[in-house]
Amino acid sequence: MTHKLTADQLIGILFQTDDRITAGALDNQNAVSKWARSLFTSTHKAETSYKNGFKGYLQNLKRSLTLEFNTSAKIEHEHPRSLRKALLELKTLGYSNKQLYNIKEDVLRFTLVHLDFDGDVKRLADKRHPYTLSEWCDKAFLGAASLEFTGQAKSGYRTMDEIKNAPVHNSVFSEDDYDALYPIFAESYAAKISRHPEYLAPEKPKGLALILHG
Repeated sequence: MTHKLTADQLIGILFQTDDRITAGALDNQNAVSKWARSLFTSTHKAETSYKNGFKGYLQNLKRSLTLEFNTSAKIEHEHPRSLRKALLELKTLGYSNKQLYNIKEDVLRFTLVHLDFDGDVKRLADKRHPYTLSEWCDKAFLGAASLEFTGQAKSGYRTMDEIKNAPVHNSVFSEDDYDALYPIFAESYAAKISRHPEYLAPEKPKGLALILHG
């Protein structure tokens, strides 16, 4: 017996599919677990990531103690399949804060890279909001909120006031896009997992992770 997820299981949790193995895990937590979950999480806006030096040390220390969530885009309602919920569900399996930080960074790269280049993902996003700039937010689906405009959305054509006051949505995709988006995300993230097999193993397995078979 191993305390590991399969690649499909991890991808299902990150995408928040209905049949994921952690469905309902947050609702089933007791009051003490929910209190601890709130206590050991923190929220911040986008900030510089320091690799070395004293600032880097402090930043790594904070990330080891708390699970950081980003709210650079202020959305009114959290998406039902938000990245924040996915990370909290992984936390119930025993993933460390550092593991979750690295996983989240890779989801960010997938979403923002695909939205920056013409391709199937960007076309799906543009179908919903043709004049959109994506904005990172953990309360959004796959971490990508969207700012909606009435004309050309390139950031160079927008003032800071326009960006600040633009309507914000908790996803750049519609529910009708999920079936088309899933295989693209699954293929991309499976390749990422093949380079980082440690993503499949909770650092301190607990709960459901104790009965998982890799």
